[in-house]
Parts: sequence; structure tokens; C-alpha cells
Amino acid sequence: MIKKIALSIFAIIAVFVLSSCSQTHSSMRDKIAEAFTQNKPELASELCNTLYSDLQNCSVETLGDLTMRYYTLSVINSTRSNEVATYDAMDHMVTCYESAMKKNPTAAKAIWLKIADEGLNHGQSIDIPLIADSFRAQLHLRDILGEDITD
Repeated sequence: MIKKIALSIFAIIAVFVLSSCSQTHSSMRDKIAEAFTQNKPELASELCNTLYSDLQNCSVETLGDLTMRYYTLSVINSTRSNEVATYDAMDHMVTCYESAMKKNPTAAKAIWLKIADEGLNHGQSIDIPLIADSFRAQLHLRDILGEDITD
């Protein structure tokens, strides 16, 4: 009887924590969107990194959003010729993409299709799986070239 009560209390606490975490992530996603809207990529990057530090607790929706946000940051940093920040954003984008695919491939693929459709509505072609593959290859090449230079 005591075990059942303890398990019930634990279950209630777990639901509360997960709900609280989800609300926090949603609020953070809103703040990131606002930072981009206000043309504050440094703030957006900082907020993205805060969510990234809690990656294992992120929903597929949050992971999808982070994937797209890190892609945007990689483009911004690339146009500013900030190589380190560009590669960091690319690496984080790939990690978020892979985490979403591992967590729920069906939901993640639906998010990638939604992003592609929204991109087409704005005259852009955005293929998240293809971009992730491209970034993965570029990161691998950078690692190989970096090893050759230091050896």
C-alpha cells in the first residue's frame, strides 16, 4: 500500500516536472523567435545554447525548432565570416536534427516537411535532411583538414 502511494506521488511529481520543462522550453522558443525578429542573433544564439544544454529533455517540436534556428545562425555567422561560430552552429544543427530523428522519426519528418512547405511559401527551398547531411560532411572535412594541419 505504501509503495503504491509512493509510486503515485512520484508519478505526479514526474508529470509536474515534465510539464514545467515543456512550458519553459516553449517560453524559451518564443524568446528565441523574438530575438531573431528583433535582429539580435547574438541573443538568439545564447538562448538557443541554453535550450541546447537541456537537449535530452527537449520535445521533438523543440528539437525541430532548434534545428532550424541553428541553421539560421550558421547562415548569419557565415555571412559575417565568423568561422568558429558558423561551425558551432552547424554542429549544433546536426545534433538537434539527429536527436529529433532518434526521439520520434515520424514526427521529425513531419516537421522537416512543414519547414520545407513554409520555405516554399517564401520562395526558398529548405531541405533539412539534405542540409544536415551537407553540414555533417563539411564538419567531417574540417576535422580531417584540421588533423592534417596539426600533425
